[in-house]
Amino acid sequence: MKQPSKWLPEWDTKRTPKTTIVQLLVRMYKYRTKYARIVFGEPLPEKPMPPKATPKNIIAEALKVKTFLAEEPQRTFRHASQHFKVSKARISQLMKIVDVLPEDFVAYMEHCRDETMIRRFSGKTLLRIAGLESPKQRQEAISELMEEIEVSLTASGA
Repeated sequence: MKQPSKWLPEWDTKRTPKTTIVQLLVRMYKYRTKYARIVFGEPLPEKPMPPKATPKNIIAEALKVKTFLAEEPQRTFRHASQHFKVSKARISQLMKIVDVLPEDFVAYMEHCRDETMIRRFSGKTLLRIAGLESPKQRQEAISELMEEIEVSLTASGA
């Protein structure tokens, strides 16, 4: 005669009458981003800091544009804007800066490597100076800014 078949859950509970509890201790790291991010075990590697942006020497760029236009007389601001991948308005601004500012200042700034000087004479500042009416006013504005930079450098260096 056949034995009655046993039902699996009853059979399983009869084998293990007592439940066992296991605790697993794991380090948990929470990160705040757009969504909740939880990492178990080891923390995520830290993101490297982006390198500090080096300022652009606007005078040097403007002189490059001027030499590009002077190489061939048929070249226009549109050709320069396509070559340097900037707008025609930017080319116009650069040419105004080079043509209007004093030549000795342009020659000095062309080879300048001092980041504080380059940051102080940004494109916006140079355009503002170039927009002044007389060459005397332009020279005075430039010398005032140069004095400010020298004063701040001596104060920080002391």
